[in-house]
Amino acid sequence: MRNLFQWLVLLAWIGHGCAAAESNLLTYRQAAQLTLRQHPEMRAFALQQRATEQRALQAALRPALELGMDVDGFVGTGDFQGLDATEFSISLSSVFERGNKRDARGALAQAQRDALTTDQRIATLDILAETARRFVAVAIAAERATMAIRRVAELQDLLAKIRPRVAAAATSRTELLDAEISLSQAQGAAHSAARLLQASQMALGAQWNDENARPHAVLALKDLPVAATYESMAAKLELLPDLARFASEARLHEAQLRLRRAEAVTDLRWSVGLRRFSSSDDEALIAGISMPLGSARRAVTAVRIAELESEQVSPRQQGRGLALRPLLFSQVQLLTNTQARVSAIASVELPKAREMLALIERGYQIGRFPYRELALARNRIFELEAAGLDGAEQYHLTSIEVERLTGAHVDMLREYLR
Repeated sequence: MRNLFQWLVLLAWIGHGCAAAESNLLTYRQAAQLTLRQHPEMRAFALQQRATEQRALQAALRPALELGMDVDGFVGTGDFQGLDATEFSISLSSVFERGNKRDARGALAQAQRDALTTDQRIATLDILAETARRFVAVAIAAERATMAIRRVAELQDLLAKIRPRVAAAATSRTELLDAEISLSQAQGAAHSAARLLQASQMALGAQWNDENARPHAVLALKDLPVAATYESMAAKLELLPDLARFASEARLHEAQLRLRRAEAVTDLRWSVGLRRFSSSDDEALIAGISMPLGSARRAVTAVRIAELESEQVSPRQQGRGLALRPLLFSQVQLLTNTQARVSAIASVELPKAREMLALIERGYQIGRFPYRELALARNRIFELEAAGLDGAEQYHLTSIEVERLTGAHVDMLREYLR
């Protein structure tokens, strides 16, 4: 009775969840939009962009003016006692930048902003890929829960057929005991499936900071289109997000090198002001200019370091491209193989298994087939359905990785990463 009560509670909980799910139906695009709007990292990205904007404004500033005042001949001895011989000077000074340093700083700030945008785009694609994986997990968990309930119903139906035969001594009681054990195991599996579904829903809702969302994923699990060819994807390899990062990194290093070369050009320091002589109450203009010595020679090392860092980008980009090609190829092959396997299960193996079960059930009713044959036939269908679901899960998860590599959802980022 206790097991029966627990089972009824489980059915009530699942039924309530299915009824409530209609108000929480979500497509992947809706889940992705919720993630883009409410994931904590998206807020951090916005703040990072604002920081780069402030750095760009700072880079565009000219060297600051400095106000200075000098007092000479102040509090001395002899003729310099008191303030009679004091000379007061007030001046403005600054740096006259040479080598277009200001433009170089602005170009570097813009390159840093572009590089940050590229990095954020890649990071956001990773976040969306994780949302997609959790979305698939919810859909798979819901289907497994449904399959588990159906499995329980089938075993209960089988028990209903066995009991009269046992009562009539037409079959051994061991068949009844075996069926009851199988039913208990199936009920336990259904409980586990229900809990896994709840955990999957919580994990998906956490992507948009709502662990109580209990979303229901709208996904055609058995719709597995034939994957695009590797050749068609490889033709766009240079546009992949992971390789676009190197292009922005190259521009960043070029801007850094330009600034280092500009810094090698010596700046001039100028000043202009007014001097007042207390002894005669006369005033005179003063001006000055100065130049540091040896700064160009000291800048050579910084320029060479920037050149070497810039030269590293191209080999690393080539290496990443070489690594991406076999990775993309293997993922496309896995998609193709998985789609073919799931299609074979759905179109060939399951129909034959169901036909075989129907024949064995009719034969069992007239005593032609033993219980073992019937149980094996039912288990085979269950195993094929589980294998088909596992294949569908593998297909969708692999498809997510391919979409992540090829930046399939970049269009969704435009309104969130500007």
